[in-house]
Amino acid sequence: MNLCVVICLECSGIHRKLGMSVSKIRSLKLDNISDEVLEFFLANNTKQMNGMWEKNILSQSTSKPSFESSSEVKEKWIIDKYINHKFMDRQESKNFVELMCEAMDAGRLADIVGIVCLR
Repeated sequence: MNLCVVICLECSGIHRKLGMSVSKIRSLKLDNISDEVLEFFLANNTKQMNGMWEKNILSQSTSKPSFESSSEVKEKWIIDKYINHKFMDRQESKNFVELMCEAMDAGRLADIVGIVCLR
């Protein structure tokens, strides 16, 4: 939820293992998610959000894990991407992540949309 991406079941397990201070995982099918949040995810799809999280992926000479990649490879990718912000623009990453987390924690969806639109 706080990272504004939709992920597969296996990756959600890795995110859960890293703790809520990194990722706040919710199930689209099992959890009660407000219509406002669902509309946000539909309007700002994962591909668009990954455009921010993976902005500098080409300069890192690495490739994104595939469905067939091992859990270890996926976990390293998730840590590099969401904890180390390895693929984000370094100048934007800290401010962006802090703003997104604060807005999501406070339930200020309009602020989140504004933050995303500025990118």
